[in-house]
Amino acid sequence: MAKRRPQAQPESRRPKNLTDGQRTYRTRGKVILTHSVGAMPIINRLLKRMRLQEFLQRHLPPEDDRTKVDTPRVVLLLLRNLLVSREPVYGVAEWACNFGPELFDLWPEDLQYLNDDRVGRCTERMFQALDTNLIMDVVTHVVQEFDVCLDELHNDSTTVTFYGNYPDANAEQLFDGHLVPAITWGHNKDHRPDLKQLLYILTVSDDGGVPVYFQTASGNVVIGAQVDNIQSGSTNIVTSSTARALVGSGSAIDAATLKVSARNNVDLATTVVNATTGTSSIQSTQQTYAGIDGGASVVVGQGAIDGVTEPASLLVEAVDASQIVTDVTAGTISSLTGFDVLISNITLSRDTQAYIGNGSGTATVNSGVTRSGLVEVRAQNTNGSGGGVSGDIDSNLVGVHSNTITKDDALAFADTATLNVTAFEATAGNSTDYSADAKVTSNTVTGVT
Repeated sequence: MAKRRPQAQPESRRPKNLTDGQRTYRTRGKVILTHSVGAMPIINRLLKRMRLQEFLQRHLPPEDDRTKVDTPRVVLLLLRNLLVSREPVYGVAEWACNFGPELFDLWPEDLQYLNDDRVGRCTERMFQALDTNLIMDVVTHVVQEFDVCLDELHNDSTTVTFYGNYPDANAEQLFDGHLVPAITWGHNKDHRPDLKQLLYILTVSDDGGVPVYFQTASGNVVIGAQVDNIQSGSTNIVTSSTARALVGSGSAIDAATLKVSARNNVDLATTVVNATTGTSSIQSTQQTYAGIDGGASVVVGQGAIDGVTEPASLLVEAVDASQIVTDVTAGTISSLTGFDVLISNITLSRDTQAYIGNGSGTATVNSGVTRSGLVEVRAQNTNGSGGGVSGDIDSNLVGVHSNTITKDDALAFADTATLNVTAFEATAGNSTDYSADAKVTSNTVTGVT
């Protein structure tokens, strides 16, 4: 027995203001409205990992207070449309109505404001953000977030063909402070020499074909340099260093003076020269501990360790003096073509502690019969002999360096200790210099002193 095709809902009973892609069902006096989902959950997950909305909010010009839907959300809506549908500007709002508005971080009432005028104004605001670090910030984050390998890159150009005259765009010109390329005739890769064009240049990674940079140029620009050898250089150092000077639990020391000193003098450097693409990274974990453990007993005299440089009778000292440097320089090919992608980063974790007593038992310190000695506990993070933490990239196109100091602690303390002394000093400090010199840089330092 053949199944009957369901009859279309009479127009008089169909809910108003529905788009063609929406369907309704009526059951028990209620109307059920369905929306498309498609690939949006997957796309949204990728956009969230890319942090695109955050970067757009950071770099786009300030919003007008009258704006109903902010520019970052409209730009991301346009991006989703380009990925799955490629509707014209005037059809974006109708296309969006096919989906649940929450998929675009919108409320249902926001959809009415997505007219072609609003979408066009948002593209103008994107144009105003071209002189910021928006593109570089996105690329840098995506490379790190998705672990994209940049050892091999591919660079190619194509033409964007225009139908029409475009008389006001025949020559390069400044518009709103930006140099705008000319829409004009050139070597057309669509084999249409009768039409005007722009040149679009894209650089992608060999690892997954991920776009890492793009440029637009006037339609008559000739890419005349042929590069047969892309020079790639990469260095990576992962290291750890520990320095300990301890008076252990149960120890009993009786001395005129006592110095407990631990020092970490770390000197690390990477150099990449004559590179077109390259990465350089240093990851270092350093621990420097000087202390008198709980349960130890120390008796010192009243004199100074050094009458000129160190007046203390007892000194507990932990010092980390580190110099960590990356240096990346573009090569001859980059100078000829103007193309390079160079990235470097330094990741450092330092834990420097000087202490008397560590909570595992009572540490006892006595200074002579008259208790006239000075006891010092000192922790210091500082530069090495030639400087501190620094990264330098000399690039022609893309140069990104970041210093990420996940831990930079310098602690000086007494914990569960009995001190029979005239004077006690605990000092902790951090005088390290952090520097980054590249087209895009960042210094992130987290520490306790």
